Amino acid sequence: SHCNQQSEILSLKQELEDIYNKFQCERNEVDACRRSNLNERRIKIKSSQDALFANDLKVKIKCLQNEFRNYQKEAEHKICILEKALHRCEDTKKSAEKSAHSATSNLDFAREEAKQ
Repeated sequence: SHCNQQSEILSLKQELEDIYNKFQCERNEVDACRRSNLNERRIKIKSSQDALFANDLKVKIKCLQNEFRNYQKEAEHKICILEKALHRCEDTKKSAEKSAHSATSNLDFAREEAKQ
């Protein structure tokens, strides 16, 4: 009877160990599943953050492109103004050269007159 009880205890102990091991396996599976779900959620969050970042970049690029276009227009306008000013300078220079030439001629003429 004592032997019987001991074998029954061992059998129950084995059964308990089996149940515990099965429980541990299932718990590990559940943990793995939770981790996988968490990772999936993290990936989704990360990809939506990346999408927001990409949209933000697109907006910034658009702004920079507009700024660049404005600078370009401004630069073209200034170049136009400078070219006009350069033409005026060239015209003034030509006019001054004509006046200088004319004055030299008048001076030469006056010298000739003074000699006679």
